[in-house]
Amino acid sequence: MIDKMVSHTMMILKKSKMIVLIFLCIFFCVMTFICYQPKIRTQHALTESKNIELSLRLLAIDYYAQDKRIYDPLRPDGLIEGAAEQVRDLSGAEGELILTSWDANRQAARSFTYRTGKLIVFYNYDEQHEEHWSLYYRFRDLVKTD
Repeated sequence: MIDKMVSHTMMILKKSKMIVLIFLCIFFCVMTFICYQPKIRTQHALTESKNIELSLRLLAIDYYAQDKRIYDPLRPDGLIEGAAEQVRDLSGAEGELILTSWDANRQAARSFTYRTGKLIVFYNYDEQHEEHWSLYYRFRDLVKTD
């Protein structure tokens, strides 16, 4: 009788250990996913913004051949009409692009801002330090737009 109770208790302990182990595994998997998701998003945003930079260079060559400029400082996005859609098509980026400065000698962007979701990517070109990329994650909206 006692042996039967001991074996039953041991079986319950083994099952409870297994349940705790499964719970811990699920917990660690979920926490890993939550922690690495922003990193994956930032890498994706950086890749998209680098594709945008390359697309801007390619379109600048195309517009130069047509004797046009891609940069229009009077427009809110800094691009001539229709260029933003072409950049979006070439790069595959889905966010908002604002070209803030253009280098006419290099026929390339000197600086731009790219926003996608809660990520903001700043691109700046400095002749001494070459390219500089900055990524920022917005935890909350600073200005609500309707």
